[in-house]
Amino acid sequence: MMRVHEAPEDALNAYCSQRMVRTARVQLGARIIGDYIYHPSGAAARVRDHVMGSKTPEQWYDDLEWLYGGNGLEAG
Repeated sequence: MMRVHEAPEDALNAYCSQRMVRTARVQLGARIIGDYIYHPSGAAARVRDHVMGSKTPEQWYDDLEWLYGGNGLEAG
């Protein structure tokens, strides 16, 4: 971040902007997981099981690369 921005204030402002989007994405994802992955029953649980079983572990890891793959400061 500091390599792109010379002034610390500019770097912190850029980080704040990125952080807001990232934390919103984490929160929305957590709500979806709570509603559709951990708590369904009946037909919704069968759909969940089908969707979860349709991907390989590597595909699931790739889906979460944005969250766990870096330091969260990359532009994107």
